Amino acid sequence: MIPRRSASRKIRHDPASTRDLAGPSRELLWTRDYVLAVVTNLFIAVVFYEMMTATALYAVERYRASDSGAGLAAGAFMIGAVASRVVGGKYLDIIGRRRTLVVSLAACVALPLLYGVVDPLWMFVLIRALHGAAFGLGSIALSTGALAMVPVHRRGEAAGYYGLAPVVASAAGAILGGVLIHAFGYPALFVSNAACAAAGLAFALLLRLPERQLTDEDRRAARRWTPSALVDGPAAALSSIVFIAGVGFSSLLAFLNAYSASDGAGEAAGVYFLVYAATALVGRMVVGRAQDRFGERRVIPPLLVALAAGLAVVAIAPAGVSLVASGVLVGFGFGALFPVVHAAVFSAASPRRVGLATSTFYLVGDGGIAIGPPLVGLFIPVIGFHGVFVALAILIAVTAAVYLLISGRRTTRT
Repeated sequence: MIPRRSASRKIRHDPASTRDLAGPSRELLWTRDYVLAVVTNLFIAVVFYEMMTATALYAVERYRASDSGAGLAAGAFMIGAVASRVVGGKYLDIIGRRRTLVVSLAACVALPLLYGVVDPLWMFVLIRALHGAAFGLGSIALSTGALAMVPVHRRGEAAGYYGLAPVVASAAGAILGGVLIHAFGYPALFVSNAACAAAGLAFALLLRLPERQLTDEDRRAARRWTPSALVDGPAAALSSIVFIAGVGFSSLLAFLNAYSASDGAGEAAGVYFLVYAATALVGRMVVGRAQDRFGERRVIPPLLVALAAGLAVVAIAPAGVSLVASGVLVGFGFGALFPVVHAAVFSAASPRRVGLATSTFYLVGDGGIAIGPPLVGLFIPVIGFHGVFVALAILIAVTAAVYLLISGRRTTRT
């Protein structure tokens, strides 16, 4: 039976408060609230992945959109998510983590139901952007609260388990979306997306997230609009690792089929993604424990080296054994890297800026994934697919070396 947490939900974010908050239960990871947070995160992730592969095609079929219009429709969700994260972390603790999560999920229930009735295309794009903003705010609120409720010495492990949801949702959401469209059409997809958000909302209503006790300085900081009030500098510096890794990973997924086809091997992304997802699931379950025991400084470089090796292997031959080996390496490298850096950013942040640090992490991480394909695509005509993947492998290997040179042991604050 999952133990319940104390009714007290205020956190002072100092080492003693972890004992005073809820007594012995603070040493447990799989508490009632943590389980609810993981399940809620799963439904939030399905909301994203279920629509991701269908949006551009829907824009073409419904609105006769051009390639650029379809691309804008597909990208509007992430544009909204990134925009919301710029200001979301600033006001998260002012508004309240649970309140932000509940309102965001309620918006995620309503907005998909408008997809089938809005006209013209720009209205659809606007609704997608608003949907993305709600998704971005909800994910920040939930992840900040989830890592704040777990024992400090198990935070890496907790981030790893919490990060399983997007991996599972990436497969489940894409498959579910495709089946619904094929069997019942797009209206069924939109209703399903709203239903997934409603399920997440139901679990969120049962969830008790730790809230910070605001100080006068917190309220004064909320009125400032300086760069440091919108982005946490140390979090951005540490998150730059995920930015660079995200450029490599998103470029691999974007161009793998084209590279494989040009090499005469046919499409490869389907098999590759299955191998990647299976390895990422295992990696996220075990690497977090290693982080808690040895520290991120001993974990992050091997993960970056694995990702670099995976890119180098696929550069040699995008098919057969090389493809499987690359999927394993990238699944272990990039798949486990995201929650490791997430936990490190959270632990390194000052108590007053954990929400801002979390939003900065997602902002920078999403930025790398978003910018990777268009940026790398500029170099393909010049150096070819092989050259691009070799260059990315070198860039990520250099990132691992630089991180080792400039990083030191971090002291956990929260």
